Amino acid sequence: MSVPTQPSSTGDHEYLVTPGEQNTQTNGIKPVHQDSDDHPDHAKEAYRLFNVWKDVALGPNISYSLQVHPSGGRAQTPSPVFHTPRIPWYRQRYHLPASFDLYAGGTVIRSSKDPQPEPEDRRSHIHYRGVEGVFTLRVDADIFSQPDGASEPVKRCSVRIARKGIGRTYSVQIYQDGSGSVQKFYWKGSKAALSLVEDREHDGNGNLKFFAADRPQEILAVWQNRTDRRILGSLSVLATLDEGPDGVLEALVVSCLAVVLSERLSGRGWLGGLGKSTG
Repeated sequence: MSVPTQPSSTGDHEYLVTPGEQNTQTNGIKPVHQDSDDHPDHAKEAYRLFNVWKDVALGPNISYSLQVHPSGGRAQTPSPVFHTPRIPWYRQRYHLPASFDLYAGGTVIRSSKDPQPEPEDRRSHIHYRGVEGVFTLRVDADIFSQPDGASEPVKRCSVRIARKGIGRTYSVQIYQDGSGSVQKFYWKGSKAALSLVEDREHDGNGNLKFFAADRPQEILAVWQNRTDRRILGSLSVLATLDEGPDGVLEALVVSCLAVVLSERLSGRGWLGGLGKSTG
C-alpha cells in the first residue's frame, strides 16, 4: 500500500517529503550495494570518488571557496571537476548558507586571488530559500550544460531539495527540462553507510547516504564527513552514474554540496541531528 505524500507548499513550488514515495524514475541507474539491517562490512571501490576541498580551515563559518576534485574510482571515463567562487559569509542567514554558483574546472589549491570563472563554465546555481535553516530547508538549483556551438550555458534540469522538521532526511527531486521526467531521491543521515566506503580512518558524525525514493535499500552514494583543515569530506558514488542529458551525476554533486553546507553551518551534521539515523 502506498504512503500518501505530504507536500510542503513554498510559494510557487511544492516539495514532497514522503520517504516511502513510489513510482520513481531512475533512468536505468545500476546500484551496486544493498543496505541491510545488520549492515555487513562490504566496502568496494567506488565508481567515482571525489574529495571536496575548502580553502580555509573553518569552512562555512567565514567566507570560503570549494573545489570538487576526483580522487579515484573505477569509471572508464574522466570524472568532472568543479569549483565555486568565494562564498561570502555576510550573505548567510540564520543557520542557512549563502546561495552560490558551481563552475567547471579549477585547481585543488584555491586562493582569494584566483581570477573570476568564465560565464560559459557555470554548471549550477544553488539558491537557499527562506530566512532560516533550523526547522526547514528548501533549496532550488538549476543545472546547466554547454552545448556545442552555444555562446552560453543552457539550463538542462532543475533540482529541488527539502528537509521538513529537524531531522536529517532530505528529499531530492530532479526535473529534466527536455523530457519532463521527475526523478526522486533522498539524502539521509547515516553512520552505518560508512561500511560501504574504503576509507575507515574518518568515521565521525555528519555522514549521509543517497538512494532512490522507491528503492531505499539500494545505496547509490555516500558522503563521508571529514574534520580536516582542507578537506570538507568525500563523496563516494557507488552506482553507475554519469554525466549527460539523462545522467544525474551533476545533480548528485549539487544536492550533496547543498545539504552538507547546510549541515555544517547549522551544526546538525556534527551532532548527528536530533533525527539521526543509524541505518
